[in-house]
Amino acid sequence: MGLLPEDSSEHLVKRVIGLPGDHVVCTDPHGPVSVNGVAVVEPAHLEPGAAPCR
Repeated sequence: MGLLPEDSSEHLVKRVIGLPGDHVVCTDPHGPVSVNGVAVVEPAHLEPGAAPCR
């Protein structure tokens, strides 16, 4: 898949949901992630049945 090995010194960013200064919260494993008090609508990139905050 092109993912980096565990011993790599590189970073792998899968997605960015907040920027410096943003307040990102996930309080419920079945609820939405919120950024600055606004729920993030998870697009179709989640697998069916996957929880957005797992």
